[in-house]
Amino acid sequence: MRRREPVYDAQRHERWHMGPARWIKLAACVLAMLLMHRLMGNWAMVVVISSPLWGIFLASEILGGASGLKRRLRALYWRDREGVHYEFKGVYISVEEDVGQRWIRLEDLGRALGEKPNEMLLRRLDAEGLREIDRELYVLDDLVLRYLAERSSDRALSLRGWVQRTIWHPARQRR
Repeated sequence: MRRREPVYDAQRHERWHMGPARWIKLAACVLAMLLMHRLMGNWAMVVVISSPLWGIFLASEILGGASGLKRRLRALYWRDREGVHYEFKGVYISVEEDVGQRWIRLEDLGRALGEKPNEMLLRRLDAEGLREIDRELYVLDDLVLRYLAERSSDRALSLRGWVQRTIWHPARQRR
């Protein structure tokens, strides 16, 4: 019989820590206080002695809540940029997708390349490979690869490999 490997299930982990675990910890704190009160008979002493236990319980809940809040805020922030946020060596590159084709913003391409791309050369290579989207000029990813192949700088070679690996190839796999 084959043994199954344990798989981490994030939703199950979240459900456990948001549900039963919280109530078990709370019950343990209350029971500890009641037991101490039964043994000592003085509520003031019980509160002083059990405060570290409550501190541990509350700290884990506060840190867990802060972590969940951070995760939710991050997801909310990136929701609009999901699938179109790309970055090459610290330069943000805007990519628009249209029917299996990806269009790269010309201005971002220039910043990543370190020089403004020659628009006339791009038009000569492929006039259909340039398009205006939201008053910005975008270049088809195939045309970007052809343009960068003609460039001889190390930066252009590096950018070409990055575009091919990160933008061009995944778009072709989805077709």
